[in-house]
Amino acid sequence: MFLSLCCPAGFPLKSIHSSSVLEQISSFRGLVASLCASPMQWKEYLRFPSSTVVGTVPCRSHSHLSLLQRLLLWNTIVPNCLEGLASTLEECLLCLPDPAGLTDTPHTGNPQALARYLVNHEGPIIISLPNPKGDKTATIQPLSLISQLSRWVGGENKVHLTVIYSGTMPEEEAVLSLLDTAVNEGHWIIFYCCHLVERWDDKLVERMSQLMSSSEEGKCVTHPCFRLWFVTHETEKCSIPAVVRMRAFLLACDSPWDLNEELSCSTRHLLSFCQAQSSSDVSAENMELFIRCIIFHSVLLQRQRCKYLGFGKACHWNQEDLFVLVDASMSIASLCYDKTKVLQHTAITLVHGGHVVDSADLNAVECVARCCFGAESFAGNGPHILWDIVNTHGDLDLSGVLQTLDQYFGNSTNSDSDMLGFSSDVASEVTKINSYNLHSLLQASQTPPGLLGSCIVRNQRAKLPDYRLTRDRLQALRNYLTQRREVNVEGVSRSPIRDFLQTEWNALSDSVSALASQLQLSSFSLLHLIDLPCLEKKAVLLSSYLWQEGTTDPPGAYRLSAFKKPRGFLAALIREGALVNHKYISDMVLHFQERRQDGNEELNDDEIITKVPLHTEFSPVLCSLRTVRLVTWTGITMKPSRNLATTLSCCILTTAGLYLVDFSCVSRIRRSTWLRLRLLSLPQYHISDVMRASLSTDPLHKVAPLLAEPHLAALSRRLKTVLDTVSRCQEQQKEDGREKVIYDDLDSLRNSTFFAGL
Repeated sequence: MFLSLCCPAGFPLKSIHSSSVLEQISSFRGLVASLCASPMQWKEYLRFPSSTVVGTVPCRSHSHLSLLQRLLLWNTIVPNCLEGLASTLEECLLCLPDPAGLTDTPHTGNPQALARYLVNHEGPIIISLPNPKGDKTATIQPLSLISQLSRWVGGENKVHLTVIYSGTMPEEEAVLSLLDTAVNEGHWIIFYCCHLVERWDDKLVERMSQLMSSSEEGKCVTHPCFRLWFVTHETEKCSIPAVVRMRAFLLACDSPWDLNEELSCSTRHLLSFCQAQSSSDVSAENMELFIRCIIFHSVLLQRQRCKYLGFGKACHWNQEDLFVLVDASMSIASLCYDKTKVLQHTAITLVHGGHVVDSADLNAVECVARCCFGAESFAGNGPHILWDIVNTHGDLDLSGVLQTLDQYFGNSTNSDSDMLGFSSDVASEVTKINSYNLHSLLQASQTPPGLLGSCIVRNQRAKLPDYRLTRDRLQALRNYLTQRREVNVEGVSRSPIRDFLQTEWNALSDSVSALASQLQLSSFSLLHLIDLPCLEKKAVLLSSYLWQEGTTDPPGAYRLSAFKKPRGFLAALIREGALVNHKYISDMVLHFQERRQDGNEELNDDEIITKVPLHTEFSPVLCSLRTVRLVTWTGITMKPSRNLATTLSCCILTTAGLYLVDFSCVSRIRRSTWLRLRLLSLPQYHISDVMRASLSTDPLHKVAPLLAEPHLAALSRRLKTVLDTVSRCQEQQKEDGREKVIYDDLDSLRNSTFFAGL
């Protein structure tokens, strides 16, 4: 009742109620009272369109509101003008000289529009790169961006670029000389990797301050084309001198926000790339391949932004990969009949697929490539929609493609998830990811430079352990490791696993001794001792494995995080199994079981994982948060397969590994096995060649081959021994009238499901 009585004229009652809720925020205290006291001033300010949208609030009581707070105020009182408000905010914030004539938004993907905007800024420019430890990646290199901007700004007069790598800063006099030359002749100086600078030279900082002060005072002491550029990480902006940051324009070298912006960015970069090529290379025949390359590259980058929905591991693709693929289409594909097929194979195996390590991610790349370079689609949606849109408009020109795509995205009802090949229910997940990214950007924009880094430092210092306590614990751990190392050196049986565990114990003892000897009363050395409990836990686990002291965690299992070289432990298990079972190492397969770290979910004994390569980059079982329990050692067994080459390979492995050791005890052999062995003795199906070809499909074959050449040669010798032995048995059977050596099982096999499928 009070609000209705005191409602100022011209303001809806609903807006006043919303404003009373907004008053709960400290910055908006007294908002309703101010609306009642000065209704005319507020009505003039909240009238749209108005040039005071981004200006300060006219009422002194709320003139302190920031830009985002004023935007929230407009959203509360006048919620129906947000679209127009957004465009007005953009024009005022960017300070564009002619908004009506400038149709393109200036961003890193549009160097031409960005150059027209930067030409009005006379101060230094800071390019902020994404944090390399984070999930975001820059799809364009900063030096490439600066080079493109120089071509648009300079026009016919080429701008000279001088790059100074800040990681190895030249001598003071040399840098000052380069700076003076650039000031007089209009060069661009680029300080690259500024986050690596420990301390800027005082004379250099003073010289920069003089240049900026003279520019602000109107003294023309610099060339009109002179520019200073600084490239650093987004979390290390404070590495740049404060006198530069105060007058600099910050440019974020971030990835495009949506598919439309990604396509626009790729098309513009390719347009500038084609302008430097000859007219014969940029023919109408090649233009179709160029557009397909743009769609493929843009879709891959946007699918990676939703990595939990498309790619499990981030791939460092950028515009250089697009240029390489286009160059391949001009040089390689032009020599072939099916150019699209060749380009698809090049993209999967050499260019974009060359960045991919995970097999599942490579399958996703292949699926996108088939859709972009062929006629395949993702159940009715996918990147082929974009090609159909471009192709139906006739002219395959890059400038026309830009206009066509802009018109389509402005009027289309299809979402990005449809064109990226995701199902319709994924659109909500994409929206959540974009909302989270937008929230992070808004939070970072309202955080003063250096505040986030100082908070991290304060948190690290708060977690540092006490120096005396750390010293005592480290000394006690060193004494324990040294004593057990000396006491248990002799009188213990040797085995591959025990030798490995003893080596790990010695390595841990040496590491702890080195830390104890280097320990000093400084935060730098203490930072490395935050993991002291981890060292103590490793000592307890190794002690339980070596001398059965206490119980292992979990019981009867080996925790890979206890070892410095987990791959060596798995190799020791295989050697131990070969020693115990009197078999060759190549005949052994390690069966092991994965268990969750929290222990809430137990796996059954039959839920085992076999034949996993022993490589930390590709095998999830080597993760420090996993545990491994040895189940059994077995020889390699043959499983039915519909692939003849796989069947032959498994069969000869079984014969060579299990049965050939005691072949003299075997009295009969199946005819099917005999025929396979004779087939593998023929020159065109030689066992060594078949096995070599089969092993070559292993992605880790070049890194760590499963069988070396001596093993392959041994297979041939063993096969010859088998054939000779069976032949001698057949001759003896004929002479002595014994039972037939070869048992005919072909009739039963012909009726089996296995041979019916071959």
